[in-house]
Amino acid sequence: MKRLIKHPLSIYTILFFIIILIVFVPFLIGGGSLIWNADGITQHFPALIQWHHDLRNLFLNHKLPSAWDWNISLGQDYLQTFSYYVMGDIFTYPLILVKSTHLIEYYNLMILIRLWLAGAALIFVAPRLTKHTFSNWVLSAGGIIYTFSGFTAFIAFEHPFFINPLIIFPLLCWSLVRFIRTGRWKLLTIMVAWTLWNNFYFAFMLALATFLIWLWFLLTQPQLRKRTLQVFGPVIIGALISAPLFLPSVLATMNAVRTNTVIANGMWLYPINYYLALPGNIIGNESLPLFWLNGGMSFISVTAIIFSFRRFKKYINYNLIWIITMVGLCFPIFSAVFNGGTSPSNRWLLLICLPVALISMELLENLDQLAIRDLQITGILGGIATLSLFISHNLNVNLNFGLLIAAFFSGLLTLALLINHPLQKKTKIWLLIIISLGLSILMIRNHSKDYNPDSTSLVPKQTIQALLKNQKTFKTLDQDQPRIYVDQQLGNINGIAPASNLPIAAGLNNIESYWSLQNKSTNQFLAGLQIQSSNPNDVIGNLDHRNLIFNILGVKNIWTNTEQNVPKSYLVNEQATTKGLIKGETQNSYPRLYLPKYSVNPKTYQKLSPTEKEATLVDSVVVKGGTQHSDFAKKVQTIPIALNGSENWKSSITTTYKTHPSLLPDGINIKANPKLKGMELHLEITNLSYKAATWGQRKQIAYTNYVFNNHQNHQNPQKDSDLRINPTGFKLNWYKNNLNNFGRKVGGYNIDTTYQKQINSVYQSGANNLSFYQHRSALTINLGPAKQYKKDQFIPLEFSQDGTYHYTITMKAVPIDNRFDQVAKQIQKNAPIISYKDNQLTSKITVSKSQWLTSTIPWSNGWTSSTHKIKAVNQGMIGIKLHQGVNYIKLEYKTPGLNIGIILGIIGTISLIILIIFTTFFHNKKA
Repeated sequence: MKRLIKHPLSIYTILFFIIILIVFVPFLIGGGSLIWNADGITQHFPALIQWHHDLRNLFLNHKLPSAWDWNISLGQDYLQTFSYYVMGDIFTYPLILVKSTHLIEYYNLMILIRLWLAGAALIFVAPRLTKHTFSNWVLSAGGIIYTFSGFTAFIAFEHPFFINPLIIFPLLCWSLVRFIRTGRWKLLTIMVAWTLWNNFYFAFMLALATFLIWLWFLLTQPQLRKRTLQVFGPVIIGALISAPLFLPSVLATMNAVRTNTVIANGMWLYPINYYLALPGNIIGNESLPLFWLNGGMSFISVTAIIFSFRRFKKYINYNLIWIITMVGLCFPIFSAVFNGGTSPSNRWLLLICLPVALISMELLENLDQLAIRDLQITGILGGIATLSLFISHNLNVNLNFGLLIAAFFSGLLTLALLINHPLQKKTKIWLLIIISLGLSILMIRNHSKDYNPDSTSLVPKQTIQALLKNQKTFKTLDQDQPRIYVDQQLGNINGIAPASNLPIAAGLNNIESYWSLQNKSTNQFLAGLQIQSSNPNDVIGNLDHRNLIFNILGVKNIWTNTEQNVPKSYLVNEQATTKGLIKGETQNSYPRLYLPKYSVNPKTYQKLSPTEKEATLVDSVVVKGGTQHSDFAKKVQTIPIALNGSENWKSSITTTYKTHPSLLPDGINIKANPKLKGMELHLEITNLSYKAATWGQRKQIAYTNYVFNNHQNHQNPQKDSDLRINPTGFKLNWYKNNLNNFGRKVGGYNIDTTYQKQINSVYQSGANNLSFYQHRSALTINLGPAKQYKKDQFIPLEFSQDGTYHYTITMKAVPIDNRFDQVAKQIQKNAPIISYKDNQLTSKITVSKSQWLTSTIPWSNGWTSSTHKIKAVNQGMIGIKLHQGVNYIKLEYKTPGLNIGIILGIIGTISLIILIIFTTFFHNKKA
């Protein structure tokens, strides 16, 4: 028993539970949860709910989930969506034993289990990987240092499955090194298979890091070169075993929107404020990290890094890692490469947790070698980090890093007192306690506000239960549930993401789909319409509340929090309100398959404005070989406009706006026109460019506004004079409050318009936005139905960020009254009836001539037809070529790469079994 208590895992577990009691338990005992109000409630928990249903269905009813899921967006590959979240996560497989009523508790529990396993993996690997013998207390300290860092302080709450790589990486590294040293290959094969199976995104990151380790052995260990080259054998077998999930996941990723972005968001260097904040991340961590820079280390880890640098040759391997890390943190291209060649995300820092923990253990094992000079340099570095934190937070004396800074320097003081003193048992215990408390502060610093129910970003358990129950109220009496749009479910707990995926818990198809991987065909279809709310994570968005496209996509019901968000065709049902949401229902929604009247050539379509393109889709199909023009698109009008109240009416205006003080906003006038009755107004902006103001220019703009506004107040006899006016003091205060924005901003900006008291806002994301970034030079804003059109109207155009904007602006109007109703009714009348089976769609239609049947089903290479020719039409939807007479249509879907992946998986598994049998037999015979 005594031996068990002294075991490093036992000591680690005690320390682990102390930190858990401090950091996590308070959220759970008060009726809370660990589900974040952004990606947690929007992505991770809905994915867990769906996976729980499908796993139990698989094991209890022996029924696989459909390869094509009609309830995701406009329809999407099941594997493409869920392989990123749950399908490869072995910690979700016990869900088959869990009741649906306990999913919240399971979600919470798995966070803690994952964290514990991360530290346990480090404790197991550390002595084997380094070939050093560590004391039990040092191993346990290494476990908590590895488990609790600035990285886990963020992901444990926001992205729980990101903890998995922390478990896998030490085991993967050790299995590789073990093979190179001894030739033992089984564990390496298993770890490669687990790495690739777990998550394709992190598989790339871990594989790249492991490749660098392999390359180091190849170049520096000539005596092991032969075995180093033999590593491809177990790696290939492991890759084959994972192929049933990994291969189709990779193919799906290549067909996703986010993979079609500019590498590093087009940046060569980070903004200056990033570099100013960089030293502060040595000891601190941000609640919203810049470029995913999740810093924060224990005092013992920072000291250990200095300790290794001052003994450079002895710890050469570690020091090379620190140098590569420092260089990598300075250049966006480095982080972009580790992020799969997309945005410059520093998630790769999770890989550094391993060497940081190992060097911390080296220091703790060799505390007798620690010199006062080591602590002096660490103290100076801590001072620089503290100064960086203050600068990046505008010299805020109420900075909530105070306790973290105090813990850091208290730890250094403790180490200073230990110099030239032998380590006693009590001293080791106190060191472990101090390290644990420091890590607890690091973990909890960004979540202290979450203890307060009024400011928490964690969704209470009862709220989640109510939300899940509420999804059933969105159902209709239809046998086949129609597409719906549900918005603003979270009310005042809404985070940075909508709760748009929750309706899948009730088997409903909410067209707004917020998942990391979205079918690029859906994006291509909508791109020409310039849906301003669309982004790589949320391609559909709110469709800018446009009347035509909502109906074209077959959305029958809309649930939202205000009538202003309900398009004109959708009649508000006052009796159908639920949880603060009102219901709008239309009779004009298009069926999933419909027969358009005209066919338009893509070249003709591309020449149209976004509004004209949307109108074209009302009665036409865009397909190669089309020779006609849309009749409905001819009804689109271009409205004469004038700039800033002038009467110089033009069809379009090209202008430049530079931030300046003004009593009234800049904008455009639209000319009185009675023909606008029954029309929806679209403000089309093209040739849009933005040059951010420099730091000095922003100061001058702020100062000019300050002087201007005070002068205006002084001129107003109804206002008392402001005796606090102090231009010099204003400048000094501006400098202080903008230290963290030094240099040009790379953030996004809003363009706000107001029409008939309704504010319409569009956000242009900046290069610092890692998930939503997209470079746009054109966008369209829906102003809503035309009102008071018998007189001239002024529409303000306001830009949120200082700088210079250049753009061309046009106003279009498109019919949304009975002119559209008539077309919609004809479309519905001619539409065929559809029958659905798993991964299959069948229909029957009779036509008098050969023509195209159009769908709002996103194109994918997985779709095939044994009866008709199919191809992508309308820039991304499935089109079916009909022949004259009766057409029996059959579409089938198979996940691309799945069959090949299964075959490769079988080959890999059989190869592993044969090799195990052969090597075991050979070994026994030799013995």
